[in-house]
Amino acid sequence: MPDILLIEDEKASIDNLTMQIKRIGGDFNIVGITDSVKKSIEWINQHPSPQLVISDIRLSDGLCFNIFENCKIPCPIIFVTAYDRYILNAFEYCSIDYILKPVSAQKLENAIEKFNSLKKYFLDNYENLQELVNPGYKKRSRIIVRKSGDFQIIKMENIAYFYTDRSLVFLVDRENKKSVVDVQNLSEIYDYLDHESFFRPNRQYIVSINYIKKYKKAGNNQLALEMALPQPTEITVSQNNTSGFRKWVKDM
Repeated sequence: MPDILLIEDEKASIDNLTMQIKRIGGDFNIVGITDSVKKSIEWINQHPSPQLVISDIRLSDGLCFNIFENCKIPCPIIFVTAYDRYILNAFEYCSIDYILKPVSAQKLENAIEKFNSLKKYFLDNYENLQELVNPGYKKRSRIIVRKSGDFQIIKMENIAYFYTDRSLVFLVDRENKKSVVDVQNLSEIYDYLDHESFFRPNRQYIVSINYIKKYKKAGNNQLALEMALPQPTEITVSQNNTSGFRKWVKDM
């Protein structure tokens, strides 16, 4: 079920796009709706990447391009706007279509069909499609960390989880050893992980399926994870991510 992030600040447009997506079918799942640059950046930093973004260009606090300049979006984007002046800017990003408002059912259906055709052709969990729309994308099989002046190579299969604390990103390996990762935030590293093996349950953690021992229900419709090695604090799956987590665990 492809997940869609909808970025739009006009209620009438949100209602129209939501209705059109439901009519088109295809088991699309709108996992988030944001109405500003600020809220979109916050959403992207707190959630796993969707498979498709449908975005207006002019939002209440600026152009949507500010979102994609601050966040790495490894999935295709369909732009919808009342202005044709931004078409060249749009194709500097991951655009697969540019639709002028008002958005007709046929135009949106054609854009969705283009997405489906690309998805069908570029198989293997969108990896090749991501490489097409986001050159340079590649899942990492190892990561380099620095310890006491030396550089150490750690294979991804040996990493239990990543977490962020006080603006630093750490990883914990299978021996429960902690290392600092040279990235700015979790989103930067999550884009290059194998999403079959790693999941981001909340904005502070990324966990590996290989090191999850069990999980249970927690308060506010959350889930609490128990890792296969000691953990300093409880790792919870946020309410917004519980559905995605259950599907991830089941599919793996």
